[in-house]
Parts: sequence; C-alpha cells; structure tokens
Amino acid sequence: MNNDWPVIKLKNYCLKIGSGATPKGGNSVYHSEGEICLIRSQNVYNEGFRPDGLVYIDKEAADNLKNVIVEKNDILLNITGDSVARVCLVKDEYLPSRVNQHVALIRVNPIELDARFVRYFLASSKMQNLLLIIASSGATRNALTKSMIEQLEVPKPSLDIQKSIADKLALLDDKITLNTQINQTLESMAQAIFKSWFVDFDPVKAKIAAIEADENPESVNRAAMRTISGKSDDELDKMQAEQPDDYVQLEGIAELFPAAMWEAELGEVPEGWEVKKIGDYLNTISKTYPLKTVSEVIFLNTGDIQNGKVLHSNYSIVETLPGQAKKSIQKDDILYSEIRPENKRFAYVFFDGKEHVVSTKLMVLRPIADIDSKFLYFILTQQNTIDFLQMMAESRSGTFPQITFNIISKVEFFGPKDNALIHTFSKSILAPFMQERYLKDEENIQLSNLRDTLLPKLLSGELSVEGIELSET
Repeated sequence: MNNDWPVIKLKNYCLKIGSGATPKGGNSVYHSEGEICLIRSQNVYNEGFRPDGLVYIDKEAADNLKNVIVEKNDILLNITGDSVARVCLVKDEYLPSRVNQHVALIRVNPIELDARFVRYFLASSKMQNLLLIIASSGATRNALTKSMIEQLEVPKPSLDIQKSIADKLALLDDKITLNTQINQTLESMAQAIFKSWFVDFDPVKAKIAAIEADENPESVNRAAMRTISGKSDDELDKMQAEQPDDYVQLEGIAELFPAAMWEAELGEVPEGWEVKKIGDYLNTISKTYPLKTVSEVIFLNTGDIQNGKVLHSNYSIVETLPGQAKKSIQKDDILYSEIRPENKRFAYVFFDGKEHVVSTKLMVLRPIADIDSKFLYFILTQQNTIDFLQMMAESRSGTFPQITFNIISKVEFFGPKDNALIHTFSKSILAPFMQERYLKDEENIQLSNLRDTLLPKLLSGELSVEGIELSET
C-alpha cells in the first residue's frame, strides 16, 4: 500500500450502511414490470449489475420500504448465502428501486470518497477473499453484518486520485459493456431473422399475398425481397443500381422461399418443407484422447462453458490428464452439458490453435449430414429447445435432470427438404454473427485480464494512473 495514503474505516466516511428488507407479502407482491425495482442478490455481480430476474413492486409496497431506497451511486453488496461479497454499483436506469434483506447499501460521502473507487476496492481479489473469510466466521450460513461492513478498512488517496483510478478502470468496464451490448444486439437480429424465415414464414406469406393481388412473378419475388430486407421498392431500386452484387444475393435468397403453404399436423407450413429431427444431422463423439504433450492441452469441464461461451480454460501442467478427460474435440463441434439444461451450459467450438479435451460430463456433438453445425447449434440453443430438453430430462429417473444424446436427437425443427435456405441462413446470417460474437468475447477476456492486472496495482498505489494510456475507442 502506498505509505502516503491513509487507511480509513468505512463507517466514518459513509452516509448510510444497512441492509434492505422484503416487502410485506413477499413473492406475492412481485411484478414482472413496473416503475419501482426491487433489487435482489441475483442482480448483484462483481462484473456489474444484471437485470436478469429483476422484479418490480407497486408504490404501496415501496412506501413501506422507505428506509431502503436506493440512490444514484449507491454500492450494492450481497451479504448472505452463496453470493455473499458480490458487489456492484446500481445503474441509473433501474432507479427508483429498493433492495431486499440479502443486499446491503453502502452510500459513501461524495466529498470524501468516490463510490466507483470503493466499489473497485471491494471487488478486488484481496478484499473478496477477506469478505468471504469474515462472512464464514460466524453462523452456519455465510453472512456479512452491518458492523462487519462498517469496520472494513479502505485506502483513501485524494478524491482526485480516486476519480482518476476509477476513470481508468471504468474505461475498460465500459468497453466490456459495449461489447456485450453489441453481442446482444447481433443475437437479437439473428433471432428475429430466424423467427421471420423459419417460424412465421414471412417471405412465403409475402409471396402468397402478391399472388393473390395478381402481381407478376418478378413482383412476387420482389415482395419477398421487401420482407427479407425491410426495404421499400425505391430502396431496392437504389440497391440494384449501387450495390448490384448485394441485390442479386438478396434476389437469390427470396427465390429460395416457396409461394404456397400446405396443412401439416402442426399447422400451415411452406410448400416443400418438412419436420426434421436433429438426430439425423448430428452425432455424439465418444473417443479416448490420444495423450500427447499434456502441457499444451486445454481441459474443459462443465463449469468452463455457459450460454455459448468458454468462460475460462484450465491448462493442464501435470503428467497425466484428469480421469474425466476422455473426448477430443475439433473446430465447429458443439459442446453440451448432460446435466441441468436450464443452466445453459453449451458452446460452439472456436479454436485458438491449442489442443482441447473435455470432461465426460460434456457431450461433443458433430454434424454427420448436410446441415452446417452453426445452424444445428442455433436450434439447440433456442429457448423452446431448452424447455423441451428440460422437460424430457426431468421425466427420467435419477437425482438430477440429465440430458442424453437420445433426448437431443428428438429435437425437431422446420426446414426445406433440400436445405438450401438453411445453408444460406448459416452462411449469410449465423456465420458473421457468431464470428463477431466470438471476437467480442475474446476481446472482453483480454480487457478483463488487463483490468484485473491493473486493479490491485492502482488501488495500492504501486502504479500511477499517469503511467497508463488506454484508448477510448
């Protein structure tokens, strides 16, 4: 620690430290939308505030929680259970809000402390370890009390230095947030196009409407082009003149959609389309890994993947791989956890040049027929597919829901018999989206590592902010 920086106790420099409360009526007064948020422990992460599972309460319930009103720049600290010690700042867009009894509010005196600086300090690995030790020292359940928080010691450089340090670290966090938002936008666009093409059949319906209006064949295809691109006829004319290659590509995509529907068991579907089973296009790989140079092998377990991403990699440095390391994988494989499908532990394999092996608890799925693995991965990660797998897994006997390949093979989807449209969707929509998402995720890993390297050095005064140059783009 920099000898010039005093170390202070939080209680002497905060306007408020205290836990929240549960509204009278508990879960019965929670709403999925509203004006006043109720922040719970599942919304508080060291990486930042997460709105997943956020609930709302009405004004009457909120008025009964006036002592736990969340204000701008308040620090949120989880104080009970497995999530104890997780800490973040509240986001302005989720105000006004209240917090429940599992979350503490820390409101620093802004004349003395920068809330961002204090939050970064509490989120540092040294303080996280200390908070976990303190939380486990008392009762049977992990818990942090008000007095424990009040006694926490925090370095106190000048307010200008605090703000400068927070600015540098926030710049990295803002880049990570922006990358995440870009990925979410790209995914939403891919989902919207998939729904339009393969669920709602919008281009097919556009052609049918044009035929019913007695339009000529060229106009019928134009109708589908308008639906696919979202462009008007004038905009398509301009595209044809200025971007002829793109126009021809769009025209070709529109031609892949039929101009009629037929009545199937599940309702009307495009003519020439059928129900397909994913088991006809994927197989599971079960192959013993031929041991080579262990130090160059990455071993992935179920905890290393979630929601499409490899969260971290465990580089083996021992002479033999773990006993669970039985399957080698290759580029474009799909990894899927066999346990608890609702946890969304799946990933598409992008390689970084190193050899990978995976745990026996991860299924390795590989295409065996004429459909790109990106499309099959997309089908497997749809929420309705996850719900189906969960239902099927829970119908099996055993302690935990478990997915088998036999269950996965039963997943169904609609598609044209010749798969040409599926190939086009994979190449023109999914491939660029998934590649960009992968690159953004990799950049976020690098940014997180840089932040975590700088964090303790800046907070201790070992490194001066003047010596750090970070791009704002």
